[in-house]
Amino acid sequence: MSALRGFSGVMKGEAVERLFNERFAALEAGEFPIPLSTIVYNTDLGLTEYFGTHTTPDVTIGRLVRITIALPVFIESVEVDGHLYVDGGLIELLPMQPAIDYGPFDHVFGLNFMLPEKLVPDDNTGWHERPMGLVTASRQLQQAYHVEFARRAKHELGDALTIIDAVNPGLCRGSWLYDLFIDRSRWPELIRIGFERTRRALAAGIR
Repeated sequence: MSALRGFSGVMKGEAVERLFNERFAALEAGEFPIPLSTIVYNTDLGLTEYFGTHTTPDVTIGRLVRITIALPVFIESVEVDGHLYVDGGLIELLPMQPAIDYGPFDHVFGLNFMLPEKLVPDDNTGWHERPMGLVTASRQLQQAYHVEFARRAKHELGDALTIIDAVNPGLCRGSWLYDLFIDRSRWPELIRIGFERTRRALAAGIR
């Protein structure tokens, strides 16, 4: 057990942080011409927070990016002001609170990769009578609170919000997500699909 002392993840993220800081000249969140906010999870205090222009102006873009890829056990946590942080997407996959707090805005676009399209889960009625139905129900339960958070934010933003379903969310579930990183041959196709869906959503929003 003592060997686990100091352990917060198998892989380290220094290279990613260094790359972004080199490419963006160690740009800090407070220097962004457009306000930036990103969701993070404080693993010490068990709290969800938001880093960015208004809250952590001295944190560099490299460190913010490094936090967004920090996943417990897989990639080590990131220290900021004495606390360790990981990707806030573990708590909320479509975080829209900054758009609510710093608005009102004429229009808000939410880019969805992993939640059900239009935030409407599949109808799983009769799951208990189907072979492996428990697996399907369990998978849906795992996403239930993410969907609920997003639907509440959608209700609060009302007609000002447009959700862009960039890809088929089934591709980002479980082992499918890791397959995309192992076999990158589908990336061009997914990029084109995401581009076309986003273009249509933006055109409709502008009108």
